[in-house]
Amino acid sequence: MSGRDQKERAAAEVEVKVLSSLKHPYIVRYWESFMKNHQLCIVMDYCDGGDLWQYISAQKRKHTTIPEAQVLRWFTQMCLALKYMHERNVLHRDIKTQNIFLSKKEGSDMRCAKIADFGIAKVLKDSHSMAQTLVGTPYYLSPEICQKQPYACPSDVWAVGCVLFELCALRVPFDAQDINQLVERIVRGSLPRLPSMYSRELAEIGSDLLTRDASKRPPAGAILQRPIVQGEIKRMLAENQKDTGLVGQEEQRPPYSARDRPQSSSRGESREGRTPRPLGEHNPREGSRPRAPSAGKPPHSARAPSPHKGAAYEVLKPSRAASPVPRLSPPRF
Repeated sequence: MSGRDQKERAAAEVEVKVLSSLKHPYIVRYWESFMKNHQLCIVMDYCDGGDLWQYISAQKRKHTTIPEAQVLRWFTQMCLALKYMHERNVLHRDIKTQNIFLSKKEGSDMRCAKIADFGIAKVLKDSHSMAQTLVGTPYYLSPEICQKQPYACPSDVWAVGCVLFELCALRVPFDAQDINQLVERIVRGSLPRLPSMYSRELAEIGSDLLTRDASKRPPAGAILQRPIVQGEIKRMLAENQKDTGLVGQEEQRPPYSARDRPQSSSRGESREGRTPRPLGEHNPREGSRPRAPSAGKPPHSARAPSPHKGAAYEVLKPSRAASPVPRLSPPRF
């Protein structure tokens, strides 16, 4: 990074700092970062399904729309991730289809949506703070950013609304030949609605997300309380319980029989390995060795509580009304 521009260096440092603090099933997971040949390397989860932009482009080439069930599933997952970020005062500031990746869920062929690329994210001091820097991808810029006004979490909500529209219409909601015309359409043009093939409930959410008045734009937590989204969360929970039902039955049994239970010596030696470690712990402890299964018996498997289940449970309860967005005077340019 020695020859890098100072802004690029700062952006890389911000991304590492933000990524290391976010651990959510619908945010691409950060593992570690290191320097090699003066380059910053960031190790993250591999998303085998590519990004949403690639998926939408493929659907467009095939002249095939995306079913509402699939749109709703990915949209719900994005909102769960957005709520998690905003509760920690983290603004993404560049949510777009190219920064939302698809990854297969463990033990299933279904793909889930995960938000990534926090290179220009900003951590606010508190929930009432505002940002002022003009950043983001033009097609997804909120009206307040286009007008050079202070902005906060509702700006990310607008971008998610643009992604929702793009999933349904296979095109961006606002398009133009140049940046000036694009800004004019975002600020004053007619607001698009989702295609008629999608339900009225989903169309209403799409319209609410693309509300120009940031103070009237619903936060992610409020969107997650909508009946259509609550129904999707319950389906996600039911699928998870179905997938883990057999494993849960095994977890209720003693991890070892009386015959193969490890015996402790009179010297007080540890019984390491008596309780199986959860699958979520990818890094083995130093010096530990895997325990060989008893002859003629299948190895016991244990499974950590699903993070998808926890993320869904946290929104299956009434949320408090969102605090009003403070109205601050715009900065002088």
